[in-house]
Amino acid sequence: MTADTTGEIDPRDIAVLVVEDNEFLRRIVGQVLQGLGIRDVRYVRTEAQGWRACAARPAHLVIVEFGRDCQAAHDLLRVLGQSPDRAHGHIGLIALVPEPNRERVIRAHDAGAEAVVAEPIAPKELADHVAAVIRRHQAHWLPVGTSDDAPPAAATRKSA
Repeated sequence: MTADTTGEIDPRDIAVLVVEDNEFLRRIVGQVLQGLGIRDVRYVRTEAQGWRACAARPAHLVIVEFGRDCQAAHDLLRVLGQSPDRAHGHIGLIALVPEPNRERVIRAHDAGAEAVVAEPIAPKELADHVAAVIRRHQAHWLPVGTSDDAPPAAATRKSA
């Protein structure tokens, strides 16, 4: 993963998985991520597809709609949030919450979301949350799928 002299990683090295069934919202999220310089973005429509996508190739950041099927999103966030990768700071989790009420926001945080973004999405708000999660995790992230480093699922901290 490329780092500059301040220790910040190159956004082109960040792998993101977006679990969102609404095509319009996927486009908005994609534009926000592209605006931040993130190019490695995969999109799936359901939590089940999210499970398979994470198993096939881990992501640094997972953005999940915490909407209609709240239980499936809760389960996905909870398991990713409790994964060994998370204990080492490897997987950033953001929940997109339609009709955000106090109960749903608390439930998303309890499931493991570090940030909750209300729908309809305000691009600046989403960008700010994504940037904050990246700052919290970047010291632990390794490139996904490179031959010289393991993906986050098998990563350990590098000593300086």
